[in-house]
Amino acid sequence: MAAPMKNMISKHLFDNKLSLDDLIAYLKRIDDTQSLQITKLNLSELTGQTHTFLHTSSNRLRGLFILSSLLRNYDVQELSPHLDTWMKIIIQILQSRDPAPVHKLTCHVCCQLIKMSNEIQTARKAMQSYLPQLIPLVIAASPEWRRQSLAVLNACITHYGGTCGPFKSKIEEVVTQELQCVPVTKEAVLSYCLLSCCGTSGNQKCKYTEGWGARLSHLLSDLHGIIDLITTDDVSNTAVSLSDLDAEPLHADHSVTYFRTLMQCLQKMLRKAFSAPIKLPLEKILDFVDKVLSMDVSSVKSSSSKDSLLLGYLPIIHTDAISVINVLYEGCRKLMLPYNKKIVRVLSRELMWSHSNSSVTQTRPYRELRVAVYRTLQTMMMTTGCFLETLREEDSVLQVLLTDCRPGEHSLKTSLKPSHTMVPTPAKKMKTPDSSGDLRRPIGHSPGGDSVVTKGALQALYWWIVAGGVKMKGKNFQKVCDFVITTLLSVYRNRFDPSVPYNDWSCRLHLLRLLQACLMTPHTEGTSPLQCAIAIFKMAEQDNNLQVSSFCMEAQRLCDLLIHSRAVCLTTPRYVTQERTSSSPMLTTDFSKTSEDEPMEHLPKSREPGAETQLPSNDVEEVGNEDAVVTGENEADSDVEMEQRREEEEDGEGDPITDLPTSLQEPPCQEATDPQTDLQRQAESIVEDLPETRLSVAEGPVADSEATDHNLDPQTDSDCLSVRGENEVNQSPATSGSSDIDKAMEDSSQPKDNLAQIASSSFVKEINEPQDDDLKDMLMTFVDADPE
Repeated sequence: MAAPMKNMISKHLFDNKLSLDDLIAYLKRIDDTQSLQITKLNLSELTGQTHTFLHTSSNRLRGLFILSSLLRNYDVQELSPHLDTWMKIIIQILQSRDPAPVHKLTCHVCCQLIKMSNEIQTARKAMQSYLPQLIPLVIAASPEWRRQSLAVLNACITHYGGTCGPFKSKIEEVVTQELQCVPVTKEAVLSYCLLSCCGTSGNQKCKYTEGWGARLSHLLSDLHGIIDLITTDDVSNTAVSLSDLDAEPLHADHSVTYFRTLMQCLQKMLRKAFSAPIKLPLEKILDFVDKVLSMDVSSVKSSSSKDSLLLGYLPIIHTDAISVINVLYEGCRKLMLPYNKKIVRVLSRELMWSHSNSSVTQTRPYRELRVAVYRTLQTMMMTTGCFLETLREEDSVLQVLLTDCRPGEHSLKTSLKPSHTMVPTPAKKMKTPDSSGDLRRPIGHSPGGDSVVTKGALQALYWWIVAGGVKMKGKNFQKVCDFVITTLLSVYRNRFDPSVPYNDWSCRLHLLRLLQACLMTPHTEGTSPLQCAIAIFKMAEQDNNLQVSSFCMEAQRLCDLLIHSRAVCLTTPRYVTQERTSSSPMLTTDFSKTSEDEPMEHLPKSREPGAETQLPSNDVEEVGNEDAVVTGENEADSDVEMEQRREEEEDGEGDPITDLPTSLQEPPCQEATDPQTDLQRQAESIVEDLPETRLSVAEGPVADSEATDHNLDPQTDSDCLSVRGENEVNQSPATSGSSDIDKAMEDSSQPKDNLAQIASSSFVKEINEPQDDDLKDMLMTFVDADPE
């Protein structure tokens, strides 16, 4: 199967009967399907027939197309042995008198070879030997393929800057001539920016850094000179109509055209990544931009014809200057923070100027200028995350934004009159202007430019709310919310015939995003538009455009999150949960926050790791009574215990009772009960109240019992005993398990934890027989729990 496929590809590629358009389409299919890599065609077989085409003038164009496809589909390692042959062929073609299409395609293939050779050191050395022959041919290119020749020069400077050093002056001369042409090409602008990379780089590319700084200073000097020339000298007698303010005049003045070209070069230098570190003079650039934006008709010192010309060019010049600020924000980002307030003041002045100098009859009043201002505001808030302004500027900028976002509803100049007025005579009707011409539209809304201006204003307002909506004045934030809600309601009530510019789906989408931004902004003074947003998103989900309806579906999920209650967020666990394999109920760990009824300070404290416990050396019964204290709501058990403790204190045995609660200071006198009876009653209490038990090791005999009494709820635990300390074990020497405790008492240095474990094991032996397996698992979980 592979062999027939190879033969078919070779047959189609080198078929002379195949038209050139069919060959191009077939090469595109090869690129898409990667047939050359799949079939693994031998490159030597293809290059042999390709060279035959390249050496024939009639098939040279076919050979160039095939060679370009080979460079795209094969690896550099496989192509590098043929580099010398291909460069010789390309130089021969450029020296010939072939038509311009052949030279254009040859330049394109040459750029591919230069980029490919830069990846391998051996191919790089070979290419450096051919560049001194190639660059003079490209510099002497004819105007028909000058643009493609500049692309070759750009590739040479980018990858082989040192080799291009001897030709720097000639390259600069060609680039300067190309910048004078109208329209200027992107290749010429890029060549101007790369001129500083011609020649050797020096130590740490210091020469490139110095060359870039000198090139930028020279460019700013030329721009200052052109601005002075425009504002002082008589440029031209050509007047520009006010209806074409945003369109470039057909017979544009040479000075203004060259100014716009140099502004493109400045933006390219600021935007393009440079191979060496550079120092950007922000102060000089911003001063120049401020000088350009301060230009007005009043600053012109010439005749009225020049006033008309400058009025036509001012929006174009201001738009280019504002675009420079946008590029500075894209490149410098937060380094522009010290200049934010000054820039906001300048942009606000531009918006006010654009509205004050426009008339109602203009169909395109400064549309491109306001779009550039809105784009810069958006970039400023996206990069710096703030909007520094004064109160006056906030009100003015917001008013202009809302004006450009308002729907284009027509309003009559004349006020409505009552229905009982007299009908005008036919003569008066003839004098009345046409209703279509008597309508006024909001500033900036024309049939062709409504959506562009509105979209830019909505995007700027969206990022203003996201970045600085919290700091916005309450009345302004409320004004934005009211505008968004009323506009969306009016749009979707007339969903089948929305008003201009919201007949464009992108404007509706940005308006809904603005509503979502207002919904997410936690403003302290402005009311939340949550309830209105739910209804609006539900209506907008039926929008005809898929992107708008899908966005509304996502926005509804956000509204659900804000309305519906959620489970308590997980916090760091206070206890370690033990895994259980039996089917008995498990003691779960509380991960949620502590409720108000049970504050954190009332929780039982665990014993410190290094605390030592002193045990009296009287007998086993005294050790059991002193080592573990049972606390709970049962006052009878507590009274019996306190009576025993008082008797021990009077005999001089045991620890004294200190800091007792009021209810325990004067207990009624009761006789001590049998330890075995106490043990059974404790087991019954544990079985009845097992889900509410909590185990903690007490540091003292009675001090911790007082602390744990605060956690008991008298309403729920009035009839049960909750064990929150170590279990009190009062056993006589004759009871089962006493031998274990006797062993513990023989070694007085045994830690208290081991003694508690032995007592607990004896306690489990006493109650193990009358309980089933599930109860045994529960009791083991309760006793073996780690108190810390």
